[in-house]
Amino acid sequence: DSGEYSYNYDADSNQLNVLKSSYEASGEDAYVEVFSNSPPYFMTKSGCASGGKNPKKDNLREDCYKAFAEYLATVTEYINNKLNIKVSSISPMNEPNTKYWSYFSEKQEGCHFDAGESQNKILLETYKAIKKRGLDHIELIGSDETSTDKQITAYNKYSDEVKSLIDRISTHTYGTRKIKQ
Repeated sequence: DSGEYSYNYDADSNQLNVLKSSYEASGEDAYVEVFSNSPPYFMTKSGCASGGKNPKKDNLREDCYKAFAEYLATVTEYINNKLNIKVSSISPMNEPNTKYWSYFSEKQEGCHFDAGESQNKILLETYKAIKKRGLDHIELIGSDETSTDKQITAYNKYSDEVKSLIDRISTHTYGTRKIKQ
């Protein structure tokens, strides 16, 4: 999939207005991170942005990794260059290696990506897409897992190439436990 889509930025004007106002209020202290809870519904296996039919399985269609990365980079480029809001970082996944994101869930949107191959693939494709647009100042962020132990597991399954491309690891701390390394 080439990622060639028609974008209607007016469809999300309320959210963009909040971003503009927040950015202006923050002044020189602004730090803007573009992140994704889920790919658009039409790029998912389930056809649903809240998650997969099996929430323990990857939900991004195999033929859409590049298209999803291009989508993220295109929107980031618009925010950065057209809205003049300096984007500092991009994180293509939010809490990806969990079983929370199920089909038609009432929770927020979400998309499962297994630690390892699928996370490596979306991080690499996102890196290529932002570099292709000359957005060299934007940091690529590792997977934002739900806990530090899941984040360590994910990081340990990144390829050496992906480890060399990511600029920061982010994680949530809903829970943690001591794991052996």
